[in-house]
Amino acid sequence: MLQVNRNKISVAEHERNWHAYLRLPHLQKPQGKRFALCISDAAQLISLVLFLKEHGSSILLMHGGMPLEAALTTSEGAGCAGLIYQEPATYFANNGSAAVITDNKAKIYQFSSGTTGHPKLIGRSWDIIQDEIASYNEAIGLSAEVVPIVLTPVTHSYGLLCGVLASLARGAEPIVVTNANPKLTLALIRDFPDHIVYGVPAQLQTIAALSHGQAKLNKLMSSGMPMSVRAFEQLGQTGSKLLQQYGCSEAGCISLSTGMRSAHDLGLPLRKWKVSVASTEGESLMKGTRTPAELVAESAELTVRTGDLGLVHADGTLTYVSRLDDVINVGGLKVYPLEVEAVIAAMPGIRENVIYRGNHPIAGDKVRCMAVAEEKIQPESVREWCLKRLPAYKVPLEITLVSEIPKGATGKISRRQLELEEAVQC
Repeated sequence: MLQVNRNKISVAEHERNWHAYLRLPHLQKPQGKRFALCISDAAQLISLVLFLKEHGSSILLMHGGMPLEAALTTSEGAGCAGLIYQEPATYFANNGSAAVITDNKAKIYQFSSGTTGHPKLIGRSWDIIQDEIASYNEAIGLSAEVVPIVLTPVTHSYGLLCGVLASLARGAEPIVVTNANPKLTLALIRDFPDHIVYGVPAQLQTIAALSHGQAKLNKLMSSGMPMSVRAFEQLGQTGSKLLQQYGCSEAGCISLSTGMRSAHDLGLPLRKWKVSVASTEGESLMKGTRTPAELVAESAELTVRTGDLGLVHADGTLTYVSRLDDVINVGGLKVYPLEVEAVIAAMPGIRENVIYRGNHPIAGDKVRCMAVAEEKIQPESVREWCLKRLPAYKVPLEITLVSEIPKGATGKISRRQLELEEAVQC
């Protein structure tokens, strides 16, 4: 059925787990209840998710490493009946300090990333997710023989829904690699030449760097954050087929590129979605408009303003430009961080960089850069490189060289967090 690292999990083992769950008091009548799941064991988590889905329960996914007190607070704040912590038998019922919510339709819940403010609870019904999985599999066009190797955590919808559940729906047997173990991943890639690896750009870059002469990469799927130009070029040199999917917490997967033409290629919308661009006033713009505008996704159930700036080309394909709230306004002129990052990434000696907003006493915003570079690189040489390739207002006023750029638990760089840290220091 599936595999976690080197351990194969059979259908019979899942059935034994399900019988064991039914003997637990809190899981004997689960229909309509909302359960928070904080479980590190990927096999146990997947088995429990499938059980609760089958029995009409809602679930709130949490990172398996969340401390108990934080997990309890999150569970109660989300209206859950209780928290299942690490083991299915370890259950903490809501103590009554917060209202318990019953769902008429079973849903899967997660908190948004909080990049635009306080994280909010997002719920999507299992019926909607089943439709998403069906349209996702139509778009990706993979046979059951292609082996999915899932590096992203199954506590995240990308890993769970696209990496595991969509794979099971098309008859494939996914392999979940915990802790993103690169040596094990390379061994699995060698064992299963006809594979697709699900990861975020940083994970895929690590695998690509280690694979030379050791393993041939077949298909690589990226999601979770925009891919940098350097990552796209590095992965392209492996000879593998590059895919990228795009979505958000409210909508799930919106579009899929099955053969990336650039780092920012988001491909075509899934069957269930119609994607357009809208002005800041909310007016729809024509396909083929060359000015970036907010991507808006519409389905039969809902309309989602994504908060992402992009382009919708005449052939329907999408291109990512920036987060709407990441755009830097320098004296009325717009600076898109990815454009500047691409220029700096092309400079010899630069290993990684991020562009984000700083405060300027006159212009309002200023362009800031944090970069990881070889020892010979100095901030002024980065500025000189940029001045030859960018208008002056796009060139970073401040450049900080660091040994490592701070990232969150999922490997994402939060520009908002960097901005807040600078504000605190001022």
